[in-house]
Amino acid sequence: HYGRDPTVWQGLYRLCEPGCVLDTRMRGSIALVVLLLCLSPCALSLSYKASEFDEAMRFLHENMPPRDVGQLSREFLEENVHLALEARHAHEWAMNVPWDEFLNHVLPYANLDENRDRWRPVMHDKTAAVVASAASVSEAALLLNEHIWSIWNITFLADQTPKILSPFQVLAAHVGSCTGLSIFLVDACRSVGIPARVTGTPHWNRGDPTCKTDPDSCGNHDWVEVRLDDGSWSFTGAAEYN
Repeated sequence: HYGRDPTVWQGLYRLCEPGCVLDTRMRGSIALVVLLLCLSPCALSLSYKASEFDEAMRFLHENMPPRDVGQLSREFLEENVHLALEARHAHEWAMNVPWDEFLNHVLPYANLDENRDRWRPVMHDKTAAVVASAASVSEAALLLNEHIWSIWNITFLADQTPKILSPFQVLAAHVGSCTGLSIFLVDACRSVGIPARVTGTPHWNRGDPTCKTDPDSCGNHDWVEVRLDDGSWSFTGAAEYN
C-alpha cells in the first residue's frame, strides 16, 4: 500500500534533499523510511524529483476546469501526479516528451466532462505490460489500440454518450461509443507516458441537408490524436487499429 502512496514518496524525497534538517516532528517519517527499507527495498526506485512533482501539482491547480476547483481531493491529484511521473520515467521515449507537452497531454486526469475516475492505478499495470517492448511513442500507441480492447473485453456501441463516457463507466458496461472509447484510449496512452488528446467534430456523416435543418442530429464523431516522436500529431480511431 505505501509503495503506491504518492504522499509517502514525496516525504521520502524531501528527507533526502540536500539541506534537509530532521527534527522531532519528522520521527514518524523516519520510522516509515526504516519500515519501507525493511519490507520493500526495491520500492525505493522512483527517479523523478520533488521539484517535478511540485511543478506538476501547481500546473493542475492553475489549469483545472472551474467545475473541478475545490471538488477533487488532494489525494486524488497527488496520486495522479505520482503515477504520471512514474510513467514518464519508465521509458526513454516517454522521457523524451518535452516537459510542456507532458504537462498538457500526459498529466491531465480528464479529457472532457466525464466523471473524474481514478483510472491511472487501474490501467497502469496492464497498459505497461502492453508497451513493455515498444521502442517509440508511435509503436506504443499502436500496441495499446490493438490490445487494450480485448484485455478488458470492450467493444464499440453507438449512441452511448453521455450514459457511458468515463473509463470506469466503459469498464463496467464493456461498451462505449466513439467518445467513451476515445477517452479510454487517451487515458490508456497517458497511463504509460504517451501524449494524447480527444478531438472531434459536431458535424460528421449525415450531410448538409440534415445538418442545416437539425444541427443536433448531424452526426458527431470523436477520435484520438497522439503526439509522435518527431513532434507531429497523428490521428487514430479508438478500437480501430490498423
